[in-house]
Amino acid sequence: MYIVELVRESLKKKTFNKKIFLELCKKLDIPIPQKLNKHNFPPLFYELIDKLKSLNIIEFCEITMDLHTITEKQKEILLNMVEHPINILIIGKGGGKDFMVSLLFNYMMFRACVEDYYEKFTRIDFVNVAPNDHLAKNVFFKEFKAWFLKCKVWQMIGIDKKKRQKAPICVLETKAEIGDKITMHSGHSRATSFEGMNALCVVADEISDPDFKNAEQLFEQGLSSAKSRFKDKARVVAITWTRFPTPNPRDDVGYRLYLDYKAVDEAYTFKGKTWEVNTRVSKEDFKAQYQKNPILARCMYECEPPELNAYFISLEALEARHKVEMGLFTWRAIYENNLIRLEFKQLQSTDKTIYCHTDLAINRDKGVIAISYFDKGKVIISDIIVLTPTLGHKIDYLSLEKFYNHLQNHFSVKFTFDRFQSEYFIQKFKGERLSKHVKLWTTFQELVEGTKEYYDATGVKRKKAKIEIRCNEDIWQKLRTQILQHQIDGDKVIYFGEGSPDLADAVVSSAYNCITHNVNAIDEEDYSYRQVFDDEEEFEEFEFGSFF
Repeated sequence: MYIVELVRESLKKKTFNKKIFLELCKKLDIPIPQKLNKHNFPPLFYELIDKLKSLNIIEFCEITMDLHTITEKQKEILLNMVEHPINILIIGKGGGKDFMVSLLFNYMMFRACVEDYYEKFTRIDFVNVAPNDHLAKNVFFKEFKAWFLKCKVWQMIGIDKKKRQKAPICVLETKAEIGDKITMHSGHSRATSFEGMNALCVVADEISDPDFKNAEQLFEQGLSSAKSRFKDKARVVAITWTRFPTPNPRDDVGYRLYLDYKAVDEAYTFKGKTWEVNTRVSKEDFKAQYQKNPILARCMYECEPPELNAYFISLEALEARHKVEMGLFTWRAIYENNLIRLEFKQLQSTDKTIYCHTDLAINRDKGVIAISYFDKGKVIISDIIVLTPTLGHKIDYLSLEKFYNHLQNHFSVKFTFDRFQSEYFIQKFKGERLSKHVKLWTTFQELVEGTKEYYDATGVKRKKAKIEIRCNEDIWQKLRTQILQHQIDGDKVIYFGEGSPDLADAVVSSAYNCITHNVNAIDEEDYSYRQVFDDEEEFEEFEFGSFF
């Protein structure tokens, strides 16, 4: 057993905690001699390990962590997770998903230390994959670390909390090491690979999160990697609350996995509301969230898809408007010197007027530039440029100014900007401020669904305008989701997604500016676009030079 090696090292380096050892013996009703010595310690130790091995996961947590607050439903889920190689858990936010997986990891790490099956492996990895670095470090690993440090088995052997010094076990910023053999890693979807790992347990944390890159593919890779090495001993888990980005519930990755694995014998699938799993809370505790955003709250806490009328636009029509075609520019974001610099190259030109709308950002949200032009009755969204700030990089506004100068020198161009951080650019490039308004979104809906009527150049024949959105698949998936997570409620536009809908706002605004400058509307009492360009509002602005 690997735990014997750990205890030998612990005794040698004097990190073995005799008090914890005796406490565990007492809890398991093991007779303790009056005085421990080198003769009676080994049989006592082996009896302790045998008794710990006989415990199920609930008993293990109660004995080694003094944990007596696991709800009945959480107990049921934990016991099933131990029994099944594949686990798909769709549980409302606050239901204890990370809590349960942390307990599973601790239990399985103990089993890897004491079962003969694992003796042949020189390395065993436990892997948590989150959508982003914040969730990996500050959410899951924080929860795991708390229970790992409380576990008396690891306390008995000895834990270094910063780096390996004397104790056989250490806990670092995003990983825990048990000797040289067992490692628990917590990483994010853009930086995780199973190459070179012997993954026994893999968790895809919040797999439905739109930031989770290649979510289903990564889950299947983790499953293949773990099963190929550990067969039915492997444990692969997907945990999430649902997002339901479109009217089709299967477009939620976690929900799709839940449906697909329901008929698989070796899989345990579960879907439950927050208060059904964590019975210490009730639906009433989330009253404010339901009042503020009932559609998102239903997804978040009940894991139920919104009603069809929650989506203001036809998904089928929207999908048909996407084309993967070359735009006017190729571009990339360069991260250097604490700035994100836009680097671009013009690929082609057009004799049409282009409409450039920018949803600005500095050090949070995304900075998005959408470019469109009108050709043969169609609004062409030719380019979508996305700059994503990080904690250490803010957007280089001088590079944006360089891009706008290029547009002005090589195209007939009209500029619009959102209401924040835009005054300098509006003045320099004779742009206009375009506020978010229901008219922008109803016009976009008409373009997508092909119901936007207008008079042709003669002013006689009615025609229907459409839209074509050109971008790569990665940008399209994010844009599509943000568009679908909007709803029109009377004269209000409501966003039911997470974060800021920068992509959608930029594309919808550019499309509106383009169509209103190029057609004669049928419905003359429509809200005038000049009213939407509301320059007279007062907005908090900034000194341009202060950012450089």
